[in-house]
Amino acid sequence: MKLAEGEKHDFFVERIVNMGDNSYYLLKGTEGVKYLLKKDLYENYNINTGDIINCRVDKINCRGEVFLEPENPYYKDGQEYEFDLISVSDKPDGPGKLLLVGDKYGLKHKVSVPEDFNTGKKLILRVEKIRKGWPLLIPV
Repeated sequence: MKLAEGEKHDFFVERIVNMGDNSYYLLKGTEGVKYLLKKDLYENYNINTGDIINCRVDKINCRGEVFLEPENPYYKDGQEYEFDLISVSDKPDGPGKLLLVGDKYGLKHKVSVPEDFNTGKKLILRVEKIRKGWPLLIPV
C-alpha cells in the first residue's frame, strides 16, 4: 500500500532505536514497512513498545522520506481549547500582539494575534494543526 499525505494509518511500535544522540520509535506499518519517529518530540504522548498508534502522513519529501505525526492524546486538529496566558508583548515584525501561553502539558507556545484580540488569564485558541508534537495555535 502506498502512503499519501494527509492519510491516517495505524502503526505498531516495534521498539526504541538509539542512533547517535537521538532515540527513535521504530514503527511498523501494515505492509511491514518500517518508519522512524523521533522519540523526544512525543514524550507527552505516552507511547510504549507494543502499542498500536494512529498517525497522519504529514509529509513525503522529494526523496520519498515519509514523515508521520502520531495522534495527540489530547489535542485534535481544528478543535478549540483553553490555554493559560503567560505574557503579552508587541510583535517585533509589525502590528499585533505576541502571546505566550501554557498548555495542559506545561509547555509554552507563542501565538500571534491581532492588536484588538481580547486577552484574559484563560484564552480559547484553535489548534490549526499538530506538527512534530506541537500544536500550532491560532486565535478564534
